[in-house]
This record gives sequence, C-alpha cells and structure tokens, in this order.
Amino acid sequence: MKKKIKPIFLLNPRIWQTMLAGITLISFIFIMLFIIVAAWIDHGVKTECDLAQPEFGEGECVEALLAKVQNEQIPLTDRNKVVWALGQLNDSRALPILKILYTGEKCDHEKFLCQYELRKAIKLLEGGFNVTQLVRKSYH
Repeated sequence: MKKKIKPIFLLNPRIWQTMLAGITLISFIFIMLFIIVAAWIDHGVKTECDLAQPEFGEGECVEALLAKVQNEQIPLTDRNKVVWALGQLNDSRALPILKILYTGEKCDHEKFLCQYELRKAIKLLEGGFNVTQLVRKSYH
C-alpha cells in the first residue's frame, strides 16, 4: 500500500501567512475600488441633478431630469447624460418616459438619444441589479 505524501510547502506556516496577507490585500483593494467607483457614479448623478434643477424646477431631481431629457432644445450629449443619471437613480417614474424615447434602432448620436444608454437605463429601472444603489444617497 502506498503512503500518501503531503506536499511539504503546505505544512509551512509562512506559506499560509503569506496567502492570508495576499487575500486580505486583494479584498481591501476590491472594496476600495468599489467605494471609489460608487462615489464617482454618485458624484455624476448629483452633478446632473444640480445642472437640471435650476433650469427645470427646484423640486425633486428626477422631475427636473425628466423635464430636461424631454426638452429637444437641449443638446443630445447633455440629454444622454441625463438618461444615464435616470437609470442610476432607479426611480420608476422615469420608466414610461424612457420607454417612449427608446426606439431600439441602431445608435445615431447625431440625430437621436443613445439607444444603448436608454436600454441600460430601462433595464435598471425594470429591476436590474444596480450595485451602487446600495451606497447612493437620495436626491431631492
């Protein structure tokens, strides 16, 4: 009968300490990246709210953003940013309006709102998982 031989390196406590330190460091980096990205997204949403509210009403952010996204006098690039912010805010009031604006056609950024951004926002509003929603503040 053959005797099983355990690799000697697995018995070395320094190997286990190094592995634990590596796992801890990778976990810390992942958490920090999540916090940085969530804060960056939060800042972007707040910026869009701050830009829309003075011009489209000092009420709730979502209402101002909805007014802005429907205003055809606003440049498409600005309205596309509003579409993104509405998706991030995850407010169901935006869903009917975004669905009206969504044609499903190929993107033509010179003539129409970005259909890709609209599709992403609609998916989030229809219950898609938005991990940054866990740390986002509410805007009014």
